[in-house]
Amino acid sequence: MELLSGGDTAFEIFEIEKPPQDYDAPNPGAKMLGFKLNLNPESDRRIAVALIPGSVTDVEIEFPEMKDW
Repeated sequence: MELLSGGDTAFEIFEIEKPPQDYDAPNPGAKMLGFKLNLNPESDRRIAVALIPGSVTDVEIEFPEMKDW
């Protein structure tokens, strides 16, 4: 897994076993992968995440701009 954003961005694993509402069912063993970063409201920053299997050793990561998708 690679986070292509530069700066102070970091992956974090969030515990989500216990749902926020009492009426929701629990999710034993569930976790959520996310990331945290600090941005100013007027900032313009591109964030890209590449999920690459461990068996892949030689990969070229290229993310086109959203307008080019």
